[in-house]
Amino acid sequence: MKQKHGTAEKEYFAVHPEEKEQEKTEDDKLNIDVWQPSRGELTIRDFYDRELGKKVLEANIPKLEKIIAEILEQVSNAKGNMQLVADYNKTLGLLQKKKAIENFENK
Repeated sequence: MKQKHGTAEKEYFAVHPEEKEQEKTEDDKLNIDVWQPSRGELTIRDFYDRELGKKVLEANIPKLEKIIAEILEQVSNAKGNMQLVADYNKTLGLLQKKKAIENFENK
């Protein structure tokens, strides 16, 4: 199928319904044995406050929980500093990943 829109020409490719069904059944055959959480992809550069990033990446779960509490206190004192909020969200995500990894390894 071709469609002209203004001066640009676009091509659209349609998939036949039978081919779509075939692809769907092939995808169903994929065998996924175990879900494994990623091992953490954050780097110090991901944090606005680099020193905080160093602390967060080196911390274990109890230390991360303390750091999160400190960040929340700073956010409330700073009246919603968006850089602190972004660092808080990244720290919270890392804590959740570490907890998921710990739970996965304890099974």
